[in-house]
Amino acid sequence: MKRAADGATAAQNDGNRRGPKQGRTGKFGHFAFKVLCPETLVAKMMGNQGSIVHSIEEDTGCHLQFSPRGEYYPDTRLRVLVILAWGPQCIFEALTQVLEQVVQRADEEKPSIKGKATGDFIDSSGKILFRCALSKAAAGAVIGSKGDRIRFLRESTGAMLDVARDVVDSHQLVTVGGTRDQLVSVLEALNTTVQEDAEAPWFMEWAEHGAILAAGESAKRQRGGGGGGGGTGGTRSEEHRDCTVFVGHLAQGTDATRLQSHFSQFGRVVDSDVRIDPSTGRSKGFGFVTFAEPPMAEACLGHPEHEIDGRWVDVRRYGDNAGPGQEDDGRVAQPRRGGEPQYWEPRNGYPEEGHEGPSGERRQDGIEWFADLAEQVPHDYLELDYCISCSLPSAKCGALIGRRGEHVAEVQRVTGASVSVSKKDPHEGMDAYRTVSITGQLLSVYAAHMLLMRHYNDEEDQYRRSQDSGGKGDGKGEGPPVLEDLQRQLTELSEE
Repeated sequence: MKRAADGATAAQNDGNRRGPKQGRTGKFGHFAFKVLCPETLVAKMMGNQGSIVHSIEEDTGCHLQFSPRGEYYPDTRLRVLVILAWGPQCIFEALTQVLEQVVQRADEEKPSIKGKATGDFIDSSGKILFRCALSKAAAGAVIGSKGDRIRFLRESTGAMLDVARDVVDSHQLVTVGGTRDQLVSVLEALNTTVQEDAEAPWFMEWAEHGAILAAGESAKRQRGGGGGGGGTGGTRSEEHRDCTVFVGHLAQGTDATRLQSHFSQFGRVVDSDVRIDPSTGRSKGFGFVTFAEPPMAEACLGHPEHEIDGRWVDVRRYGDNAGPGQEDDGRVAQPRRGGEPQYWEPRNGYPEEGHEGPSGERRQDGIEWFADLAEQVPHDYLELDYCISCSLPSAKCGALIGRRGEHVAEVQRVTGASVSVSKKDPHEGMDAYRTVSITGQLLSVYAAHMLLMRHYNDEEDQYRRSQDSGGKGDGKGEGPPVLEDLQRQLTELSEE
Protein backbone atom coordinates (compact mmCIF):
# COMPACT_ATOMS: atom_id res chain seq x y z
CA MET A 1 0.00 0.00 0.00
CA LYS A 2 1.44 3.36 -0.97
CA ARG A 3 1.48 6.06 1.64
CA ALA A 4 0.91 8.81 -0.92
CA ALA A 5 0.39 9.19 -4.63
CA ASP A 6 3.46 9.41 -6.86
CA GLY A 7 2.95 13.13 -7.24
CA ALA A 8 2.57 13.77 -3.51
CA THR A 9 4.42 16.70 -2.06
CA ALA A 10 7.19 16.33 0.42
CA ALA A 11 4.95 17.79 3.09
CA GLN A 12 2.69 14.74 2.83
CA ASN A 13 5.57 12.35 3.40
CA ASP A 14 7.69 14.04 6.03
CA GLY A 15 5.01 14.53 8.66
CA ASN A 16 4.55 18.27 8.21
CA ARG A 17 1.08 19.73 8.14
CA ARG A 18 -0.95 19.00 5.07
CA GLY A 19 -3.02 22.14 5.31
CA PRO A 20 -6.80 22.48 5.78
CA LYS A 21 -8.46 19.27 6.83
CA GLN A 22 -10.33 17.46 4.08
CA GLY A 23 -14.09 17.02 4.19
CA ARG A 24 -15.46 14.34 6.47
CA THR A 25 -16.41 12.10 3.57
CA GLY A 26 -12.81 12.02 2.21
CA LYS A 27 -9.60 10.37 3.30
CA PHE A 28 -7.85 11.87 6.31
CA GLY A 29 -4.38 10.44 5.98
CA HIS A 30 -2.40 7.22 6.22
CA PHE A 31 -1.23 7.59 9.82
CA ALA A 32 -3.38 6.91 12.87
CA PHE A 33 -3.45 6.62 16.66
CA LYS A 34 -6.22 5.57 19.04
CA VAL A 35 -6.79 7.20 22.42
CA LEU A 36 -9.19 5.77 25.03
CA CYS A 37 -11.27 8.49 26.65
CA PRO A 38 -13.56 8.58 29.70
CA GLU A 39 -16.99 10.09 29.04
CA THR A 40 -16.13 13.26 30.97
CA LEU A 41 -13.22 13.92 28.62
CA VAL A 42 -15.42 13.33 25.57
CA ALA A 43 -18.10 15.66 26.93
CA LYS A 44 -15.55 18.40 27.56
CA MET A 45 -13.98 18.11 24.11
CA MET A 46 -17.34 17.88 22.35
CA GLY A 47 -18.97 20.64 24.39
CA ASN A 48 -19.69 24.08 22.96
CA GLN A 49 -20.31 22.52 19.54
CA GLY A 50 -17.05 20.61 19.62
CA SER A 51 -14.89 23.74 19.86
CA ILE A 52 -11.91 21.90 21.41
CA VAL A 53 -11.99 19.16 18.78
CA HIS A 54 -12.22 21.69 15.97
CA SER A 55 -9.36 23.70 17.46
CA ILE A 56 -7.11 20.62 17.60
CA GLU A 57 -8.03 19.70 14.04
CA GLU A 58 -7.24 23.18 12.75
CA ASP A 59 -3.98 23.44 14.71
CA THR A 60 -2.62 20.07 13.67
CA GLY A 61 -4.28 19.18 10.36
CA CYS A 62 -5.58 15.94 11.89
CA HIS A 63 -9.05 14.45 11.86
CA LEU A 64 -10.51 13.42 15.24
CA GLN A 65 -13.43 10.99 15.49
CA PHE A 66 -14.94 9.55 18.68
CA SER A 67 -16.71 6.20 18.71
CA PRO A 68 -20.49 6.61 19.12
CA ARG A 69 -21.90 7.11 22.58
CA GLY A 70 -22.29 3.76 24.33
CA GLU A 71 -19.60 2.06 22.20
CA TYR A 72 -16.65 1.44 24.53
CA TYR A 73 -13.41 -0.45 24.45
CA PRO A 74 -14.53 -3.88 25.73
CA ASP A 75 -14.84 -4.25 29.51
CA THR A 76 -14.23 -0.52 30.07
CA ARG A 77 -16.21 2.71 30.00
CA LEU A 78 -13.69 4.29 27.62
CA ARG A 79 -14.66 5.58 24.20
CA VAL A 80 -12.24 5.34 21.29
CA LEU A 81 -10.82 8.53 19.79
CA VAL A 82 -9.28 7.85 16.38
CA ILE A 83 -6.73 10.46 15.23
CA LEU A 84 -5.95 10.37 11.51
CA ALA A 85 -3.36 12.52 9.70
CA TRP A 86 -0.97 12.71 6.77
CA GLY A 87 2.15 12.61 8.91
CA PRO A 88 3.41 11.17 12.21
CA GLN A 89 4.32 14.60 13.55
CA CYS A 90 0.75 15.81 13.06
CA ILE A 91 -0.45 12.85 15.13
CA PHE A 92 2.01 13.64 17.91
CA GLU A 93 0.95 17.30 18.00
CA ALA A 94 -2.68 16.23 18.33
CA LEU A 95 -1.74 13.77 21.09
CA THR A 96 -0.04 16.52 23.10
CA GLN A 97 -3.16 18.68 22.85
CA VAL A 98 -5.39 15.81 23.94
CA LEU A 99 -2.95 15.24 26.80
CA GLU A 100 -3.44 18.85 27.91
CA GLN A 101 -7.16 18.12 28.24
CA VAL A 102 -6.37 14.99 30.27
CA VAL A 103 -4.09 17.02 32.57
CA GLN A 104 -6.86 19.55 33.18
CA ARG A 105 -9.36 16.80 33.99
CA ALA A 106 -6.79 15.20 36.36
CA ASP A 107 -6.43 18.50 38.24
CA GLU A 108 -10.21 18.65 38.62
CA GLU A 109 -10.41 15.03 39.77
CA LYS A 110 -7.52 15.15 42.25
CA PRO A 111 -9.53 16.44 45.27
CA SER A 112 -11.95 13.51 44.98
CA ILE A 113 -9.28 10.76 44.97
CA LYS A 114 -9.01 9.26 48.44
CA GLY A 115 -7.10 6.31 49.84
CA LYS A 116 -6.13 3.71 47.24
CA ALA A 117 -8.79 4.71 44.74
CA THR A 118 -7.91 5.26 41.08
CA GLY A 119 -9.98 7.71 39.07
CA ASP A 120 -10.47 8.25 35.37
CA PHE A 121 -7.50 10.58 35.09
CA ILE A 122 -5.33 10.13 38.18
CA ASP A 123 -4.29 7.28 40.49
CA SER A 124 -3.89 7.23 44.26
CA SER A 125 -0.21 8.22 44.04
CA GLY A 126 -1.00 11.32 41.98
CA LYS A 127 0.15 9.98 38.59
CA ILE A 128 -1.79 11.34 35.61
CA LEU A 129 -3.29 8.47 33.59
CA PHE A 130 -3.41 8.31 29.79
CA ARG A 131 -4.82 5.26 28.00
CA CYS A 132 -4.60 4.22 24.36
CA ALA A 133 -5.25 1.20 22.16
CA LEU A 134 -2.34 -0.14 20.10
CA SER A 135 -2.36 -2.76 17.39
CA LYS A 136 -1.09 -6.17 18.45
CA ALA A 137 2.04 -5.61 16.35
CA ALA A 138 2.77 -2.21 17.91
CA ALA A 139 2.13 -3.51 21.43
CA GLY A 140 4.59 -6.34 20.82
CA ALA A 141 7.19 -3.85 19.59
CA VAL A 142 6.68 -1.70 22.69
CA ILE A 143 7.30 -4.70 24.92
CA GLY A 144 10.32 -5.84 22.87
CA SER A 145 12.32 -9.05 23.07
CA LYS A 146 11.94 -10.47 26.57
CA GLY A 147 10.52 -7.12 27.71
CA ASP A 148 13.71 -5.19 27.12
CA ARG A 149 12.12 -2.19 25.35
CA ILE A 150 9.32 -1.61 27.85
CA ARG A 151 11.91 -1.74 30.66
CA PHE A 152 14.00 0.84 28.80
CA LEU A 153 11.01 3.15 28.34
CA ARG A 154 10.10 2.89 32.01
CA GLU A 155 13.63 3.56 33.17
CA SER A 156 14.43 6.35 30.70
CA THR A 157 11.18 8.29 31.22
CA GLY A 158 10.34 7.44 34.83
CA ALA A 159 6.75 6.77 33.78
CA MET A 160 4.51 3.86 34.63
CA LEU A 161 3.83 1.87 31.45
CA ASP A 162 1.53 -1.15 31.29
CA VAL A 163 0.45 -3.22 28.26
CA ALA A 164 -2.58 -5.44 28.82
CA ARG A 165 -2.07 -9.10 27.98
CA ASP A 166 -5.49 -9.54 26.38
CA VAL A 167 -5.72 -8.95 22.62
CA VAL A 168 -9.15 -7.54 21.80
CA ASP A 169 -10.16 -7.26 18.15
CA SER A 170 -6.47 -6.83 17.16
CA HIS A 171 -5.94 -4.20 19.89
CA GLN A 172 -4.16 -4.11 23.25
CA LEU A 173 -4.89 -1.56 25.93
CA VAL A 174 -1.88 0.51 27.06
CA THR A 175 -1.92 2.61 30.22
CA VAL A 176 0.68 5.30 30.89
CA GLY A 177 1.04 7.08 34.24
CA GLY A 178 3.26 9.91 35.38
CA THR A 179 3.79 13.64 35.17
CA ARG A 180 2.88 15.60 32.08
CA ASP A 181 6.48 15.62 30.81
CA GLN A 182 6.84 11.90 31.42
CA LEU A 183 3.64 11.22 29.47
CA VAL A 184 4.83 13.37 26.57
CA SER A 185 8.05 11.33 26.34
CA VAL A 186 6.21 8.00 26.36
CA LEU A 187 3.55 9.14 23.89
CA GLU A 188 6.26 10.25 21.47
CA ALA A 189 7.81 6.77 21.63
CA LEU A 190 4.42 5.02 21.32
CA ASN A 191 3.43 7.17 18.34
CA THR A 192 6.71 6.43 16.56
CA THR A 193 6.17 2.70 17.11
CA VAL A 194 2.57 2.76 15.86
CA GLN A 195 3.38 4.75 12.72
CA GLU A 196 6.17 2.36 11.73
CA ASP A 197 3.39 0.00 10.61
CA ALA A 198 1.67 2.59 8.40
CA GLU A 199 2.96 0.86 5.26
CA ALA A 200 1.61 -2.54 6.34
CA PRO A 201 -1.35 -3.76 4.24
CA TRP A 202 -3.54 -4.23 7.32
CA PHE A 203 -2.88 -0.82 8.89
CA MET A 204 -5.57 1.31 7.25
CA GLU A 205 -8.28 -1.23 8.00
CA TRP A 206 -7.12 -1.25 11.62
CA ALA A 207 -6.96 2.55 11.70
CA GLU A 208 -10.35 3.30 10.22
CA HIS A 209 -12.60 1.19 12.44
CA GLY A 210 -13.30 2.86 15.74
CA ALA A 211 -15.65 0.17 17.06
CA ILE A 212 -13.40 -2.26 18.95
CA LEU A 213 -15.41 -5.39 19.65
CA ALA A 214 -15.11 -8.24 22.09
CA ALA A 215 -14.10 -11.63 20.67
CA GLY A 216 -17.60 -12.90 19.89
CA GLU A 217 -18.74 -9.62 18.40
CA SER A 218 -15.58 -9.39 16.29
CA ALA A 219 -16.30 -12.75 14.71
CA LYS A 220 -19.87 -11.66 14.10
CA ARG A 221 -18.66 -8.56 12.26
CA GLN A 222 -16.36 -10.64 10.06
CA ARG A 223 -19.37 -12.76 9.06
CA GLY A 224 -21.17 -9.63 7.91
CA GLY A 225 -23.70 -9.42 10.74
CA GLY A 226 -22.06 -6.85 12.93
CA GLY A 227 -22.26 -3.18 13.62
CA GLY A 228 -21.85 -1.72 10.15
CA GLY A 229 -24.73 -3.22 8.27
CA GLY A 230 -26.20 -6.23 6.55
CA GLY A 231 -25.02 -7.09 3.07
CA THR A 232 -24.89 -9.84 0.49
CA GLY A 233 -21.15 -10.34 0.80
CA GLY A 234 -17.88 -8.71 -0.22
CA THR A 235 -16.48 -5.34 0.78
CA ARG A 236 -15.89 -2.05 -0.97
CA SER A 237 -12.37 -0.85 -1.70
CA GLU A 238 -10.66 1.79 -3.83
CA GLU A 239 -10.48 -0.59 -6.79
CA HIS A 240 -14.31 -0.90 -6.70
CA ARG A 241 -15.00 2.83 -6.32
CA ASP A 242 -16.05 3.27 -9.97
CA CYS A 243 -18.40 0.29 -9.67
CA THR A 244 -20.16 1.45 -6.50
CA VAL A 245 -23.14 3.74 -5.96
CA PHE A 246 -24.52 5.27 -2.78
CA VAL A 247 -28.26 4.77 -2.17
CA GLY A 248 -29.92 7.12 0.31
CA HIS A 249 -33.37 7.75 1.80
CA LEU A 250 -34.23 4.07 2.04
CA ALA A 251 -37.41 2.91 3.75
CA GLN A 252 -36.99 1.05 7.03
CA GLY A 253 -38.17 -2.18 5.43
CA THR A 254 -35.69 -2.08 2.55
CA ASP A 255 -32.88 -4.62 3.00
CA ALA A 256 -29.78 -5.66 1.04
CA THR A 257 -31.67 -8.32 -0.91
CA ARG A 258 -34.24 -5.74 -2.01
CA LEU A 259 -31.43 -3.44 -3.16
CA GLN A 260 -29.85 -6.24 -5.17
CA SER A 261 -33.18 -7.09 -6.78
CA HIS A 262 -33.81 -3.51 -7.88
CA PHE A 263 -30.34 -2.67 -9.17
CA SER A 264 -29.78 -5.97 -10.99
CA GLN A 265 -31.67 -4.47 -13.94
CA PHE A 266 -28.51 -2.43 -14.69
CA GLY A 267 -26.04 -5.32 -14.50
CA ARG A 268 -24.57 -7.94 -12.20
CA VAL A 269 -24.54 -6.82 -8.56
CA VAL A 270 -21.60 -8.26 -6.62
CA ASP A 271 -22.37 -6.56 -3.30
CA SER A 272 -25.34 -4.78 -1.73
CA ASP A 273 -25.31 -3.37 1.74
CA VAL A 274 -27.81 -1.54 3.97
CA ARG A 275 -26.18 0.13 6.94
CA ILE A 276 -27.60 -0.82 10.34
CA ASP A 277 -27.39 1.11 13.61
CA PRO A 278 -25.84 -1.43 16.04
CA SER A 279 -27.48 0.16 19.07
CA THR A 280 -31.05 -0.08 17.73
CA GLY A 281 -30.90 -2.69 14.99
CA ARG A 282 -32.72 -0.25 12.69
CA SER A 283 -31.65 0.74 9.19
CA LYS A 284 -29.74 4.00 9.01
CA GLY A 285 -31.63 4.78 5.80
CA PHE A 286 -28.79 4.36 3.33
CA GLY A 287 -26.61 1.71 1.74
CA PHE A 288 -24.25 0.85 -1.12
CA VAL A 289 -24.46 -1.25 -4.26
CA THR A 290 -21.37 -2.52 -6.11
CA PHE A 291 -21.61 -3.68 -9.70
CA ALA A 292 -19.26 -6.07 -11.51
CA GLU A 293 -18.10 -3.39 -13.98
CA PRO A 294 -18.05 0.46 -14.08
CA PRO A 295 -20.37 0.75 -17.13
CA MET A 296 -23.12 -0.92 -15.11
CA ALA A 297 -22.78 1.73 -12.41
CA GLU A 298 -22.86 4.45 -15.09
CA ALA A 299 -26.06 2.98 -16.51
CA CYS A 300 -27.60 3.04 -13.04
CA LEU A 301 -26.54 6.65 -12.45
CA GLY A 302 -27.92 7.61 -15.83
CA HIS A 303 -31.39 6.40 -14.87
CA PRO A 304 -33.38 9.51 -13.86
CA GLU A 305 -35.34 8.04 -10.92
CA HIS A 306 -35.32 4.99 -8.68
CA GLU A 307 -38.33 3.81 -6.68
CA ILE A 308 -37.82 1.09 -4.06
CA ASP A 309 -40.57 -0.06 -1.69
CA GLY A 310 -42.80 2.89 -2.53
CA ARG A 311 -40.14 5.55 -2.01
CA TRP A 312 -38.01 7.60 -4.39
CA VAL A 313 -34.45 6.91 -3.30
CA ASP A 314 -31.34 9.03 -3.76
CA VAL A 315 -28.71 7.35 -5.98
CA ARG A 316 -25.27 8.92 -6.31
CA ARG A 317 -21.76 8.05 -7.32
CA TYR A 318 -19.85 6.53 -4.38
CA GLY A 319 -17.82 9.24 -2.64
CA ASP A 320 -19.72 12.16 -4.16
CA ASN A 321 -20.89 13.74 -0.90
CA ALA A 322 -22.64 10.52 0.03
CA GLY A 323 -25.57 11.55 2.16
CA PRO A 324 -29.03 13.04 1.70
CA GLY A 325 -28.89 16.27 -0.28
CA GLN A 326 -31.28 19.15 -0.73
CA GLU A 327 -33.49 17.13 -3.03
CA ASP A 328 -33.79 14.35 -0.44
CA ASP A 329 -36.79 15.96 1.22
CA GLY A 330 -38.68 12.99 2.54
CA ARG A 331 -41.08 12.63 -0.36
CA VAL A 332 -42.94 9.36 -0.73
CA ALA A 333 -43.45 7.97 -4.22
CA GLN A 334 -46.99 7.94 -5.61
CA PRO A 335 -48.22 6.28 -8.82
CA ARG A 336 -47.21 8.22 -11.93
CA ARG A 337 -49.78 10.34 -13.73
CA GLY A 338 -49.01 11.44 -17.26
CA GLY A 339 -45.34 10.50 -16.91
CA GLU A 340 -44.60 12.94 -14.06
CA PRO A 341 -43.86 11.59 -10.58
CA GLN A 342 -46.40 12.56 -7.98
CA TYR A 343 -45.40 13.14 -4.37
CA TRP A 344 -47.20 13.33 -1.11
CA GLU A 345 -45.50 16.20 0.71
CA PRO A 346 -46.36 17.33 4.23
CA ARG A 347 -46.60 21.10 4.63
CA ASN A 348 -44.16 22.31 7.31
CA GLY A 349 -43.93 18.75 8.53
CA TYR A 350 -47.68 18.35 8.89
CA PRO A 351 -50.17 17.08 6.29
CA GLU A 352 -53.03 19.18 5.07
CA GLU A 353 -56.36 18.42 6.66
CA GLY A 354 -57.80 15.25 5.20
CA HIS A 355 -54.65 14.51 3.17
CA GLU A 356 -53.84 10.85 3.00
CA GLY A 357 -50.57 9.13 2.31
CA PRO A 358 -49.79 6.01 0.26
CA SER A 359 -52.44 3.31 0.20
CA GLY A 360 -54.90 5.67 1.86
CA GLU A 361 -52.99 5.73 5.14
CA ARG A 362 -53.37 9.00 6.99
CA ARG A 363 -50.11 10.77 7.75
CA GLN A 364 -49.53 11.16 11.48
CA ASP A 365 -48.15 14.40 12.88
CA GLY A 366 -46.51 12.76 15.88
CA ILE A 367 -43.99 9.93 16.24
CA GLU A 368 -44.18 8.74 12.63
CA TRP A 369 -43.58 12.26 11.38
CA PHE A 370 -40.58 12.66 13.66
CA ALA A 371 -39.17 9.26 12.63
CA ASP A 372 -39.45 10.19 8.95
CA LEU A 373 -37.59 13.43 9.60
CA ALA A 374 -34.87 11.54 11.48
CA GLU A 375 -34.41 9.17 8.53
CA GLN A 376 -33.52 12.18 6.34
CA VAL A 377 -30.63 13.25 8.59
CA PRO A 378 -27.23 11.92 7.39
CA HIS A 379 -26.17 9.09 9.68
CA ASP A 380 -22.83 10.75 10.41
CA TYR A 381 -24.69 13.66 12.00
CA LEU A 382 -26.70 11.33 14.22
CA GLU A 383 -23.54 9.76 15.65
CA LEU A 384 -21.94 13.05 16.70
CA ASP A 385 -22.36 14.42 20.22
CA TYR A 386 -24.64 17.42 20.76
CA CYS A 387 -25.71 19.55 23.69
CA ILE A 388 -29.03 21.36 24.09
CA SER A 389 -29.98 23.61 26.98
CA CYS A 390 -33.23 25.04 28.25
CA SER A 391 -34.22 27.30 31.13
CA LEU A 392 -36.95 26.35 33.56
CA PRO A 393 -38.35 28.06 36.65
CA SER A 394 -36.12 27.14 39.56
CA ALA A 395 -39.14 26.38 41.74
CA LYS A 396 -40.20 23.65 39.28
CA CYS A 397 -36.80 21.96 38.92
CA GLY A 398 -37.32 19.79 41.99
CA ALA A 399 -40.17 18.00 40.24
CA LEU A 400 -38.04 17.65 37.12
CA ILE A 401 -35.13 16.11 39.01
CA GLY A 402 -37.23 13.90 41.25
CA ARG A 403 -36.59 12.84 44.83
CA ARG A 404 -32.88 12.09 45.16
CA GLY A 405 -32.56 12.56 41.41
CA GLU A 406 -34.50 9.45 40.35
CA HIS A 407 -36.12 11.17 37.34
CA VAL A 408 -32.78 12.30 35.92
CA ALA A 409 -31.22 8.89 36.64
CA GLU A 410 -34.05 7.13 34.83
CA VAL A 411 -33.76 9.39 31.78
CA GLN A 412 -29.99 8.87 31.59
CA ARG A 413 -30.38 5.11 31.90
CA VAL A 414 -33.07 4.87 29.21
CA THR A 415 -31.54 7.24 26.63
CA GLY A 416 -27.80 7.12 27.28
CA ALA A 417 -27.68 10.93 27.30
CA SER A 418 -26.07 12.95 30.08
CA VAL A 419 -28.35 15.38 31.97
CA SER A 420 -27.19 18.18 34.26
CA VAL A 421 -29.16 20.87 36.11
CA SER A 422 -27.41 24.02 37.28
CA LYS A 423 -27.20 24.47 41.04
CA LYS A 424 -29.77 26.50 42.86
CA ASP A 425 -28.66 29.96 43.98
CA PRO A 426 -29.44 30.22 47.72
CA HIS A 427 -30.23 33.93 47.25
CA GLU A 428 -32.43 33.56 44.17
CA GLY A 429 -35.82 35.24 43.95
CA MET A 430 -39.22 33.80 43.11
CA ASP A 431 -38.71 34.38 39.36
CA ALA A 432 -35.31 32.67 39.15
CA TYR A 433 -34.51 30.16 36.41
CA ARG A 434 -32.08 27.23 36.23
CA THR A 435 -30.42 25.74 33.17
CA VAL A 436 -30.96 22.13 32.13
CA SER A 437 -28.27 20.78 29.76
CA ILE A 438 -28.51 17.48 27.86
CA THR A 439 -25.48 16.01 26.07
CA GLY A 440 -25.27 12.96 23.82
CA GLN A 441 -26.03 11.70 20.34
CA LEU A 442 -28.73 13.60 18.49
CA LEU A 443 -31.66 11.21 18.97
CA SER A 444 -30.62 10.43 22.55
CA VAL A 445 -30.60 14.15 23.38
CA TYR A 446 -34.10 14.73 22.08
CA ALA A 447 -35.40 11.51 23.65
CA ALA A 448 -34.01 12.65 27.01
CA HIS A 449 -35.59 16.08 26.58
CA MET A 450 -38.94 14.46 25.80
CA LEU A 451 -38.81 12.24 28.91
CA LEU A 452 -37.77 15.11 31.17
CA MET A 453 -40.66 17.21 29.89
CA ARG A 454 -42.97 14.28 30.61
CA HIS A 455 -41.91 14.30 34.26
CA TYR A 456 -42.18 18.08 34.36
CA ASN A 457 -45.67 18.18 32.86
CA ASP A 458 -46.88 15.26 34.99
CA GLU A 459 -46.05 17.30 38.08
CA GLU A 460 -47.61 20.43 36.57
CA ASP A 461 -50.79 18.53 35.77
CA GLN A 462 -50.95 17.08 39.26
CA TYR A 463 -50.47 20.55 40.75
CA ARG A 464 -53.21 22.08 38.57
CA ARG A 465 -55.64 19.33 39.52
CA SER A 466 -54.92 19.89 43.19
CA GLN A 467 -55.54 23.62 42.72
CA ASP A 468 -58.77 22.97 40.82
CA SER A 469 -60.04 20.83 43.70
CA GLY A 470 -59.46 23.71 46.10
CA GLY A 471 -56.75 21.88 47.98
CA LYS A 472 -59.10 19.11 49.04
CA GLY A 473 -59.08 15.56 47.80
CA ASP A 474 -62.23 14.47 45.98
CA GLY A 475 -62.06 10.89 47.08
CA LYS A 476 -60.83 9.78 43.66
CA GLY A 477 -57.16 10.55 44.04
CA GLU A 478 -57.43 13.60 41.77
CA GLY A 479 -54.86 15.60 43.76
CA PRO A 480 -53.21 15.94 47.17
CA PRO A 481 -54.27 18.59 49.67
CA VAL A 482 -52.43 21.90 49.36
CA LEU A 483 -50.59 21.43 52.66
CA GLU A 484 -49.27 18.01 51.64
CA ASP A 485 -48.28 19.37 48.23
CA LEU A 486 -46.34 22.23 49.82
CA GLN A 487 -44.60 19.84 52.19
CA ARG A 488 -43.64 17.62 49.25
CA GLN A 489 -42.16 20.55 47.32
CA LEU A 490 -40.19 21.76 50.35
CA THR A 491 -38.79 18.26 50.83
CA GLU A 492 -37.69 18.04 47.19
CA LEU A 493 -36.03 21.47 47.31
CA SER A 494 -34.14 20.60 50.50
CA GLU A 495 -32.80 17.39 48.91
CA GLU A 496 -31.36 19.02 45.77
